Amino acid sequence: MARLIHPHARRTGWSGTALAWTATLLALLWASGLLLYLWPAEALMELAPAQVLLRRVALLVHGTGVWLLCMFAGRWIWPHAQIVWRRKRTGTWVLGIAMASMLLAVAATGMLLLYGPADSHDGASALHWWVAVGLPLLFAAHGWRRFGPRRHHGPRGPGQ
Repeated sequence: MARLIHPHARRTGWSGTALAWTATLLALLWASGLLLYLWPAEALMELAPAQVLLRRVALLVHGTGVWLLCMFAGRWIWPHAQIVWRRKRTGTWVLGIAMASMLLAVAATGMLLLYGPADSHDGASALHWWVAVGLPLLFAAHGWRRFGPRRHHGPRGPGQ
């Protein structure tokens, strides 16, 4: 029977594959969100046909990406939080709480943009944009130890 959790994932609840998929997905959401911000729906009549098509693709990528991010959150964030919650509180723990809070704010403002009253769109759009702009930096800062230099323990492990 195959191992369900990779040995490295036992420390954090995340595998390298999970990190790669999440980072790729956040990059796609960020890039598609940038296009949607630069070319808002109100400007469709002034956009060239190629820009309208690119905006439509960005909207599809953004919507599908959000759906996938919700799936990833259910699969990877909860095991990560369960494993890490019992540990000594460090700076990465604080960054993790900040990132979860920012993701919640982005989700709430995204729902407000989709389903909220029209008079709330300007404020929700600005908040959604500025919070989401900082997410890639916070994601990288939160996972810096995983990507940083590794300690080499030699062929027999620590303590030799």
